[in-house]
Amino acid sequence: MAEERGAAAAPMSCLSTERVTFQNGNGETLVGILTLPDTPDVAVLCHGYTSSKDGFHLAAIAERLAAGGAASLR
Repeated sequence: MAEERGAAAAPMSCLSTERVTFQNGNGETLVGILTLPDTPDVAVLCHGYTSSKDGFHLAAIAERLAAGGAASLR
């Protein structure tokens, strides 16, 4: 486990991260952040009622997933 922690997640600056928007069924614009390492695997990260896509928890999870080779949308 210590070795796993020592292999820190890749810095976000070396990953492709972009703001994305799309409309839901009610015509409302939804905004997300897409983090893309070179991988076919993707995780969708959902925040709770009192949080947002910009919270540090989801950013840290996205960074860790990317380090492990998975893209994410938060």
